[in-house]
Amino acid sequence: MAQTITAPQWGQFLTGPTQKQTYADQTGTAASFTPGNKFTFVIARIAQKTFTAGTGTALPRYVVQASDDAFVTIFRIGSLSLERASNAHGMVFCAALTAVKTAVRIVVTLDGTDTVTYDADVVCI
Repeated sequence: MAQTITAPQWGQFLTGPTQKQTYADQTGTAASFTPGNKFTFVIARIAQKTFTAGTGTALPRYVVQASDDAFVTIFRIGSLSLERASNAHGMVFCAALTAVKTAVRIVVTLDGTDTVTYDADVVCI
């Protein structure tokens, strides 16, 4: 009898109380997530669907920020730069080592008049 092996799905390799949020079709805005439980680690997958070049020359930068008080005090816990192209993908693993956090957001920084549309998956542990 042959053994069937299946690949793990997104988030199945994590342990503990994981919380996941998906953001679709963000257009150069911040995607915010307030999980039900406090967390220390964040995994974010960014899928840059469309990139429209304007007057900018720098790469689009996606910054992962965490907070323990509804974004009054903000901690930058990771960042990711993607190509100046459509269909670019990346993943960033972050640790909020100063203390457990209660909110996370992804902020995209664009140069000049560049624009993007992106999807994001955020998992908090």
